[in-house]
Amino acid sequence: MRLRLQFADRVGMVADVARVVSGHGLNILSLEVIPDNMYLEIEEGTMISSEQLIKELAAIIGVRHLELIQLLPHEEREQHLQIVLDSVSDGVIAIDARGRITSLNPAGEKMLGLTRQEALGQSIATLLGPELPILRCLVNGQPYDDHVKVDITGPRGRICHLTSGRCLRDPAGAIVGVVATMKDIAELRQMVYTLAQPEAITFADLIGNAPAFNRVIAMGRMVARGDSTVLLRGESGTGKELFARAIHTESHRRQKPFIAVNCAALPEELLESELFGYVGGAFTGARKEGKPGLFAAAEGGTIFLDEIAEASPAIQAKLLRVLQEGKVRKVGSTSEVPVNVRVIAATHRDLETMVQKGLFREDLYYRLNVVPIYLPPLRERKEDIPLLAGHFLAKLAPRLNRPVPQITPPAISKLMHYS
Repeated sequence: MRLRLQFADRVGMVADVARVVSGHGLNILSLEVIPDNMYLEIEEGTMISSEQLIKELAAIIGVRHLELIQLLPHEEREQHLQIVLDSVSDGVIAIDARGRITSLNPAGEKMLGLTRQEALGQSIATLLGPELPILRCLVNGQPYDDHVKVDITGPRGRICHLTSGRCLRDPAGAIVGVVATMKDIAELRQMVYTLAQPEAITFADLIGNAPAFNRVIAMGRMVARGDSTVLLRGESGTGKELFARAIHTESHRRQKPFIAVNCAALPEELLESELFGYVGGAFTGARKEGKPGLFAAAEGGTIFLDEIAEASPAIQAKLLRVLQEGKVRKVGSTSEVPVNVRVIAATHRDLETMVQKGLFREDLYYRLNVVPIYLPPLRERKEDIPLLAGHFLAKLAPRLNRPVPQITPPAISKLMHYS
């Protein structure tokens, strides 16, 4: 039975209440006193009814009001705190002075692969390993912030997150525990991608009505529903990257990253480390913490390899490994990491001739050429030239603070006959 008792402040009020309760052989299980209010949790008894006990307590001198309640103040505070913790997107975990887990919110459960029931009361060192920042904080009393990256192996596999932690101290200043927050690195990458990614391109944004163009659009929409590797062929300027973005946007991977890489824009050594990442100290100038690489950054999404014909033989060999095994090996590492990424490649070069001359790996060619799509140049879809010309005029005129001009028939004729 839980009660709230309002009273006029006087000496001996708590003693009088305790005397009434103990007089019936009952224990006070919990007692909180704040100005003019006393909160009680009293065990149920068989010698006296609740109604009679309340009547006797209400008769104590100075008692103004008495009512039954559902929760004691400390229970309400704990409930409100738990609601706040449960609504936080970051993982939150707390341990006591002995390193036992005392709190874990739902985001932390998901991140660590542990349920609250499995975690509470357990040693965090036993569950997640002894070399944790939260345990060092417990020993040295030094807080740590979000730049601390942690790789641990939990009950359900490898976990990679950023963490920060603060000590909990009693009134005397002694450390009684640590509370830490955790940010999932995969979710952080997704957040960065969402903020930095340009506006999504769909097939509806691609302008054209020519039969050749409509056939390509229909092919692209069909390919977008699957996960096959796509090879976009076509001259420079035919819109290969826009088409790749449209495939990604209309696929089931649309909520994940789309990362474009121009294989001709970077030297071989830099391209390799950018694509596949590297471990700390792999080469002179490498960051000590290493780098995940663009395949890892595109996890769950799409990577677009533009100008694939310009990739060196060494890069081609590593790309073949990714396409065959779905695994990436960082520069300087001896282990491979699985990746779930769709590959779309593009080139304006004649790959078949390059294969015959030994300039491009035949096995990689067949791995890339699963679904070949040829994007026609404007000279093969001249009907679309007036549409595109009008589109670009409407887009550019506001930038120059000018009204949108109309194109005269002679001007259109000039455009239509230009090779």
